Amino acid sequence: MKTQASALVILAALAPPLCAAGPGWAELAGMLAAGPDAPALQDCGGAEKVKGVRVHRSDLKQVRADAGKQAACKRAQATRMTGRLPSADFDLAKLAATSAYTVQAPPLSTFLATYARAMPMRYGVEVATPGLRFARGIGSHGELSRLPDGRWLWRVEVHSPGALSIEFAFSKLFLPAGSELFVATPSGDVVRGPVRADMVQPDGRYYSPLVPGERAVLQVAMTPEVLEQVAVEVANIGHAYRPILEAARGLKSGACNVDVACPLGNAWGDQIDAVGQYTLRIDGSTAACTGTLVANTGGTPIPYFLTANHCLTTEAVADTVVVYWNYQSSTCRAPGSAASGTPLPRTVATHSQSGASLIATSSASDFTLLRLDAAVPTGANPYFAGWDNTGATPGVVTGIHHPAGEEKRISDSAQPLATASYLGAPGSGSTHWRVPDWDNGTTEGGSSGSALFNSDRRVIGNLHGGFAACGNNDSDYYGRLSVSWNGGGTAATRLRDHLDPAGTGATTLNGYRSSGGGGGGTSNPQDEPSIASITLPAPNPANASCPAGFFIATVTDGPGTGLTPGAFGMETLLLDPGSRLMQGGVNFGGLVDQSQVGFAGFNFTNPANENQRFNLSLTGSPASSSTGSLQVRVKIIRQTSATQSTTVYEATGNLTLATPSVASITVPPGFYVATVAVEGASAGSPGGAPEGQFFFSLTTSFVDRPGGGFQGGAVVGGYHAAHPFGGVSGFAAFCISTPHAASMRALSAPTYGPTGARDLRVQMLDANQAVIASQPTVGGGDGGGSNQLQNGVAVNASINSTTPNSDFDEYTVVIPAGASNLAITTSNATGDLDLYVRLGSPPTLETFDCRPFSAGGNESCTAATPTAGTYFVRVYGFATGNQTYTIRASWTP
Repeated sequence: MKTQASALVILAALAPPLCAAGPGWAELAGMLAAGPDAPALQDCGGAEKVKGVRVHRSDLKQVRADAGKQAACKRAQATRMTGRLPSADFDLAKLAATSAYTVQAPPLSTFLATYARAMPMRYGVEVATPGLRFARGIGSHGELSRLPDGRWLWRVEVHSPGALSIEFAFSKLFLPAGSELFVATPSGDVVRGPVRADMVQPDGRYYSPLVPGERAVLQVAMTPEVLEQVAVEVANIGHAYRPILEAARGLKSGACNVDVACPLGNAWGDQIDAVGQYTLRIDGSTAACTGTLVANTGGTPIPYFLTANHCLTTEAVADTVVVYWNYQSSTCRAPGSAASGTPLPRTVATHSQSGASLIATSSASDFTLLRLDAAVPTGANPYFAGWDNTGATPGVVTGIHHPAGEEKRISDSAQPLATASYLGAPGSGSTHWRVPDWDNGTTEGGSSGSALFNSDRRVIGNLHGGFAACGNNDSDYYGRLSVSWNGGGTAATRLRDHLDPAGTGATTLNGYRSSGGGGGGTSNPQDEPSIASITLPAPNPANASCPAGFFIATVTDGPGTGLTPGAFGMETLLLDPGSRLMQGGVNFGGLVDQSQVGFAGFNFTNPANENQRFNLSLTGSPASSSTGSLQVRVKIIRQTSATQSTTVYEATGNLTLATPSVASITVPPGFYVATVAVEGASAGSPGGAPEGQFFFSLTTSFVDRPGGGFQGGAVVGGYHAAHPFGGVSGFAAFCISTPHAASMRALSAPTYGPTGARDLRVQMLDANQAVIASQPTVGGGDGGGSNQLQNGVAVNASINSTTPNSDFDEYTVVIPAGASNLAITTSNATGDLDLYVRLGSPPTLETFDCRPFSAGGNESCTAATPTAGTYFVRVYGFATGNQTYTIRASWTP
């Protein structure tokens, strides 16, 4: 294991402990899509806005009283975000016909002549919507009205004559906190939304799920504070010229298809939940394919989604993906019957989500791996399918897919499979599996990308194409997962880097369930580690300056061998409940390279909308000498919208560790980003060694008195490399005045693409430099570290003892009051492991509350009525050598 850089290096470079904060990586990446811009306050009765004024000490009593009133008002306004369709919620009258926006008829004949039989299956065409927008409180079309709860509502009906369904592509969607968007049918019987800021892509784009019919209504509800900040611009609509539920060669999917609710699907419930139907935008059209959630050896809920290369190969198209979950019949319609051939409405899909990132793709075996932009909704009951990359020829195979873009179906075949080239005869190549014929069901256009499962219920390939259909005995061809595993030899063209991030060399993996994805739950333990919730402990001894504790969030090198330099970002968020407010300032720092700046994003607001003063103190040095000077450019910008910013400070100079460069500026509330860039260096790909190190101290107070502070969390980033003087790649140090839980995550590869760092670790340290939480976990025998287990989320881990019990992994489990049926278990163990559990403090080999003393490594500690508090868990390696296992904690809240 590599040496952990000492936190003392960090503290030596900091000013006295401060309080920190800022909103979070999502807000920085999304240009403050949801962060407060400190608008002037408004009272609950709808009076005129109260201008922010500078208040002196003599007025402090009245200001505090006003602030209390305004805070109560803000809480009341927040409750208005009901998540229900506003027009239906308040039984509003139907929109006047004069307020509609009519879309120009698309040139269908020309389009169909080109794409009628193209792959993937087309069902619609994009039609531009020039001038359809809402900005600065004014809509280009539609009506703006005041709701009874005080919010404003903009509504516009969009009419595309002859469309069988409509879906929207937004080129700009800025929804600050207090606003939400819906897409619905005029009757309100089909509603998509609410859409809020965290669902929008960083550049402001958003692609909506479809609604049936030729008319759709956009509704945007806004609290008065954000009325003039909301921005909506519709680039085009998807005009469906056939129900997405029709195949190119017929009016519907074939009646021979088999519903997943039929007996054929009885043993496949988990895998059925892993499959989703999705739409995408390509060549000016809308198209449909199928994809499958796939597991990774880290056991984490990262929403990797396997589909076909011929469906999409670019990031631009991946951005347009909309996935529909549980789009399937709840009953078994007899195969071959008229009912089986009748499409179900898309509204039976229980959940949908928008946006994805392209992770890897290769045409040889026709695979594409996506990472969905958001966690799969918990209500969709996501399952992450296992896989087999051995290339062993299976016996019986099963396909689960969405033929013709319609409801989910299942097919199987016991015919002997063979390897082949695409559409080739058996033995013509080795890139594909040739399914000679289906015994039950079939596939159709729209099934593209769907997984092929072996009898162990593991994915062995994904559908490329073929000639199979109801009424024939023709073949289908699936790109082999064993070929996709190594792909084109790079991370961008193969699966192994992403589905086996730790490089375990696993050849098979069972699937698992989880409560969500997107890095939530535990984390990706390698390139983009994250921790969903850390209970920040109270300081011991007490700290008068930081009553709830002083903490340091760090990014350093992970457990893999070697070090892959590159760009990264780290988010630390304070979680509700609590004030999320910290007074004082934030210290951050790390490394810079020629092509990667060091940065921090932070946010502040106050009830009176007062200006605050920032005091900057910056030190640093080149990588070649800790006593030398580093020429840099320092900039602070205020981000006022997703696309607009203002530079509030910019300077160049030479940094040294001996003499801080200082400055003071006065700025209004808002979200700010500070950057430190090597001056005079030409941009290029990140190199091996960093250019230098920097340490930024930023304090804040009101202009004429103490107080004020940052709010929400901190976003920092820079360049990951071997630190020339033994420090870490990046950190943020802060203190809090009220207790909080926090979350952490790092974004590197694949988010930064080929320039992203690989193999990172995030850690939270306390004022004594003790590790509170670490991801990936650090073996206890090597110096400690713990990972907080989440309810019902399995974590795959490994341990390596040189002698019995010389190594252990440590975890914590935070049990709330009133919980019951606690169970902490280890399973799938490859050797003799020992489980120890203790309430309130770490167990030892001699001191514990539970120790099963079972042979092997599958052990369990249970409590029907557990005491509320933090349980410490250690898994010791009694057998020597590397051993793997799965650990899970579960309880009834």
